[in-house]
Amino acid sequence: MSIEYKQGLLELDYKQTEATTDKTVQALIERTKLPGLRKILTENPLLYNKLHYLENFKSNSLIKDLLDWLDSFKTRVRAIEQICKIRGLNYKSITIQQLIKFYYSYLIDASFLRYVSVIDKKGNISNLYIQVLGALNITKNSLTNLAEHARLFRKHEISGFLSGIRNPDGSIQEITQYIPVTKGTETHAVFNQIDLIRTIKKLNNINEALVGFCHSHPNMGAPVFSSEDKRTHLFFAKVCSTYHYFSELNIHFSDYRIFKLSFHLANYKIAQIKFILAAIRTMLRKRLRIPFGLALIHFSRNLSFVTQIKNDYTFFIMKDTYNANIRKDIQERLNIAYNDLKEKLQNILNKFKIEPETIEFNMLPFAGAVICPRSRNFGIVDIDYDNNTRNKWFYYRIIGKK
Repeated sequence: MSIEYKQGLLELDYKQTEATTDKTVQALIERTKLPGLRKILTENPLLYNKLHYLENFKSNSLIKDLLDWLDSFKTRVRAIEQICKIRGLNYKSITIQQLIKFYYSYLIDASFLRYVSVIDKKGNISNLYIQVLGALNITKNSLTNLAEHARLFRKHEISGFLSGIRNPDGSIQEITQYIPVTKGTETHAVFNQIDLIRTIKKLNNINEALVGFCHSHPNMGAPVFSSEDKRTHLFFAKVCSTYHYFSELNIHFSDYRIFKLSFHLANYKIAQIKFILAAIRTMLRKRLRIPFGLALIHFSRNLSFVTQIKNDYTFFIMKDTYNANIRKDIQERLNIAYNDLKEKLQNILNKFKIEPETIEFNMLPFAGAVICPRSRNFGIVDIDYDNNTRNKWFYYRIIGKK
């Protein structure tokens, strides 16, 4: 994958990455079983006449990742020259340790790539063409903390949330901070319902909003969404959009009730959520008793199978390891739960001879950040709900801010 030299590089906080890189290099010197590598790192010679020498140590994962990163540019030398130009340095004065610090001090914005190569589970290679729609501001501090979290647990998928400020129309004005959550396995990130609730409550106290989530792909070079990632993204977007809608209403539900109802409704389709919200809003207008427990009771009764699989919502992704029959069974139970709830709500509305109001419920933009700590590729993905084609997913152009 090639990038444009003057564009696509996201600069991190050099002071912060430099401190951790020094520890990484020192640990490598102490632990490497390659005497030649230990010698060249200890002596730290000038790079311009030793770059080719690093080829001898590609058995070391850091050196291999470093050289692969340089190869993502057109040539290794031009890549280093460009970075030196950005930093106001002379290429011939750069040492090998400084090159490693450069490697950890930048990310590549995937939105500047024309396409990325993706390998499926069967080993087939296909090209995913990058579709860019809109731009997002993100602070350098947020980007640095995110990258460092992924780097710390580079062999495991990390997870975290993105907070920021939304415009009056719900669009994301700026991502202001990265909130690390935990590390998962080598192939799966872990998100917890309690973590999400705590994060939203914390952000409410500082007048910020949850605007996205982040996870890493430690064994991939391209920051692309898997089918599992897309389900998680859509689930989070539904939770946040539903919670935001309830928060705008003058109702007497506790935060806990709003959270719980938002989580349950997020399992339904968007059109189904809209009907339920319209019914609830109509009942509020008519000062009818809101059957809050109705949604939860019928949901839980019909989805005990889902709850068992998802470990009581400890994690709410339908893992790719679930076979098609299980996913089909889950969808059938979801349909039963919705039809059951719809009938009960409709009976209440019919009893009082009222029709559901037409409401303005729109899915909020939600930033799905993916970072590949080894290739240093980074992308923020979202879904275009107004797009009626199958290819609804797009990348934001990333604008780094101090």
